Amino acid sequence: MGILVCGNTDFETLEDEEKIKLKERLGEDETGNDAYLRYVLSTLTNIEYLSLEGITNLKKIDFVKNMKNLVQLDIVDTGVEDLTILEDLTNSGNLLRFATLNISNNKVDLSKIQSTINNMYDRKGSYWNTKFGSERSHGLIIRGISLLNKLNQCDEIENLWLSDFSFIGDVSGSYDFSGMTSLKKISVLQLKVDR
Repeated sequence: MGILVCGNTDFETLEDEEKIKLKERLGEDETGNDAYLRYVLSTLTNIEYLSLEGITNLKKIDFVKNMKNLVQLDIVDTGVEDLTILEDLTNSGNLLRFATLNISNNKVDLSKIQSTINNMYDRKGSYWNTKFGSERSHGLIIRGISLLNKLNQCDEIENLWLSDFSFIGDVSGSYDFSGMTSLKKISVLQLKVDR
């Protein structure tokens, strides 16, 4: 098994041949310091479980369009704000197995990925299955109470599975999901894992 280190590779340090490949795959305007990482990730077409936690310079997840088998995506503590590509892929039938999304960026607009969140409800086998051995956990894993409260803006979600509230902190009390006017089913699983 090899280790891939490309998270902070600067575009200007690449060889000319690599710059050409990158621009062909991602587009002419892609020269940001996350471009090489996104280029490499775009070649992993059979990937199922992808954790990019802590790669702060990662700003886009456009590479997921090539990952038809993606089950789990962990983008906690990254710079990714726009997740609409997940919604586009969900609506076009190209993310048939997607079951778990682990996020923490408070700038994410959950109202733009409602179909994606809704479709994760009935899918099994993802993040915690591989990481901690639980067979039940999947769905949306939100780290941060302010991001959790953004669910109140999601009026099209019918089915919601929230997992692992231990990352949020104190979960006692109540949360206002009254804006989720289409909600029919909600499942919440809190794991207590010693880390």
